[in-house]
Amino acid sequence: MDFGALPRTRGFDRTLAPIHPGTRTLLGRGDFLSAETLTIRLGAPQWTIPGFSRTLVDYARSFEAIELNTAFYRVPTFDAARVWAEETPVDFRFFVKMHQELSHEFTVWGNRALMAERMRAFVEGWRGLGEKWGGSFLQLPPALGRDRLGLLEGWLALYRELDTARPLFVEFRAEDWFESRQLRREAARMLVAAGAGTVCTDTPGRRDACHGTLTSPSLFVRFLGQSLETDAEPLGVDRERLEGWIDRIEELRASGLREVDFFLHTTDQVWVPELARIFIERLADRGFRPRPWVGRFEPPAPQLSLF
Repeated sequence: MDFGALPRTRGFDRTLAPIHPGTRTLLGRGDFLSAETLTIRLGAPQWTIPGFSRTLVDYARSFEAIELNTAFYRVPTFDAARVWAEETPVDFRFFVKMHQELSHEFTVWGNRALMAERMRAFVEGWRGLGEKWGGSFLQLPPALGRDRLGLLEGWLALYRELDTARPLFVEFRAEDWFESRQLRREAARMLVAAGAGTVCTDTPGRRDACHGTLTSPSLFVRFLGQSLETDAEPLGVDRERLEGWIDRIEELRASGLREVDFFLHTTDQVWVPELARIFIERLADRGFRPRPWVGRFEPPAPQLSLF
């Protein structure tokens, strides 16, 4: 993920947006979970990670979920998806990114027959994951702004007719969907009515996308860290930001949050496993009970200068 990436020499506001009052109202309608019983799953955007994992089997020994970005480019056969499901533990979950023909070709969203055909093909292929299909997320292109609210509302209604079994989350990117670091009211109300959640994208250069608005009792976070392979260890700024998320998770849990799916990104992915280990340890220190970290990470070799 390079959305909102900044040069590391540039500073940015590291704080999280306030929790929207409507979020607290929404969460308060359900049961309240303890820190020990709150479901927290960590994942990455790919299962091949340098120095850590080469296969899905390797990856799934440590992570409980994956943000399946490859789904943006291709839809597997039912049998191929079923093989992936069989390679993972019973509690593992795949979160599938919508194919680009469903998300980025919004000029044909008004063609109901065409979109229904594409959606059916998408659902049929990924249905091979069975109960391990934890949810899907729709990444809206930056060109799709709130002037197309009605078009998005129609897309959500059509998709829900075809697939009501799995959670759906929406990632907004156009700046006019946000106001004061919150999702605009009309967009939030539309998602609540459609039974869809929001994606919170914690990326340095677009702090509006790191909003404080939930439209379902699940927190879905895409976190872009700045640590790189050339660093001797994960950057302090990334650790600091993760600590802020632990505070946020506790605050949301106390308001009625039911589930957390947290996906760690860096530009080269190298320090993602170590950031995950640190995050899990700090969560445990604060009373949460994420699955203990079992991965073995080989730090990158020191970079030697040629001069």
